[in-house]
Amino acid sequence: MKKRTLIIAEMLCENITNGVSRFSEMLCGGMPEDLYRIIYVKFLFSRRIIVPKYIIQGKILEIIVPLPISSEDIIENDYWFSEYNKLVEHIVAPYLDDNSIFHIQTMNLISLAVLLRQKYNCKIVSHIHCIPWKYKYSSDQLFFNQIYYWLNVEENINETYLARFVTSNERNIIKESDAIICVTKSSKEYYERYLHATPEKVFCIYNGIRDELCDSSLKERFSARIEKNTPFHLLYVGNVTENKGFPFVLEALRKVSDMGYDYVLLVAGSVDDKMKKLIEQEYNELNIKLLGHVDYSRLQELYISADIGVISSLFEQCSYVALEMMMYGLPVVYSGIEELREVFGYNDNMDIPIKFTIHSSLSLDVNLFVNKIMQLMDSQDLRRQVSLNERKRFTESFTQEQMIQETINVYNKLYQE
Repeated sequence: MKKRTLIIAEMLCENITNGVSRFSEMLCGGMPEDLYRIIYVKFLFSRRIIVPKYIIQGKILEIIVPLPISSEDIIENDYWFSEYNKLVEHIVAPYLDDNSIFHIQTMNLISLAVLLRQKYNCKIVSHIHCIPWKYKYSSDQLFFNQIYYWLNVEENINETYLARFVTSNERNIIKESDAIICVTKSSKEYYERYLHATPEKVFCIYNGIRDELCDSSLKERFSARIEKNTPFHLLYVGNVTENKGFPFVLEALRKVSDMGYDYVLLVAGSVDDKMKKLIEQEYNELNIKLLGHVDYSRLQELYISADIGVISSLFEQCSYVALEMMMYGLPVVYSGIEELREVFGYNDNMDIPIKFTIHSSLSLDVNLFVNKIMQLMDSQDLRRQVSLNERKRFTESFTQEQMIQETINVYNKLYQE
């Protein structure tokens, strides 16, 4: 049987690992090599790499394609990005035929995918890892508030409203893709309801990761996590920014301190200047250790040794931080956005309700945040039960094997039609 060529393509910044690149690595690493010839194309924001690089990683061919200087200006200009795509075509074309799949992880790549399909008759699979309008929270919060109100309060949105915030890339993905993969049911419903995506070609496949607790030494350490640390070790992983809800973490921990609880918050991730200033000027009495970016082996140690995980994001999709904490059985208190409630299974009672007003935007109920943290601190039995429930949820829904098989099912469906 002839191998099918699978090209996985994404845009990313040099030396930065995010959920999209984590997904691509899991997908590439888990695809059966007897069925697929795998090409991993990385379009890289880099001032160091100026010509394409070809790297053999086992049986995977990795192609690093530099994005042009002033990439954002070029990507947003249809003419110049079209010219760039014509150059890239010559790099990718040797691997394409009518038995190929071009699987994009970044919305900006849809125009390249359409160009390649026109010439080589490949199939286009578009993976939606984020919903673009939600990033307005950081760049234009008033507009974010208006969109949130339209979608979640008014619930009567028309094309005039949609035209103000739906991107051309989103529309092209809905129109041109042979299959669309969303990473939560809620995002699948969003694209079907508001952008009228054809339900038959939209699939929900959760992100997945290799179950590292299959390693006997890690499993033994997991089982041994019975007694609490002194002080309690709380763990936050990821970028520390306003849209990750970190100010609400600070306010909650101040109240926890006032109640006499002894803890340290370990923060593994980059802290932006605004949050650094906030911590130093208004919350310097809190016991916080800023660890900065840590490699994954160190992160594994933190997942195993911590008592409680904290996820305070105001928007997420199928968060890899959430999956990793669940995999390691770390009891998690998390923001009650729909996507995280879906990931954690709706019934663990560890979510913090989201509040919204059109004037003050999204917020977390800090008093309930405090109560959830203290409940876990006060009860070893509760920590154990939440831990076991999370492990069960992870093994049932978020393993690498499940993600790979469901993705292969989508690929196969394209060639059965």
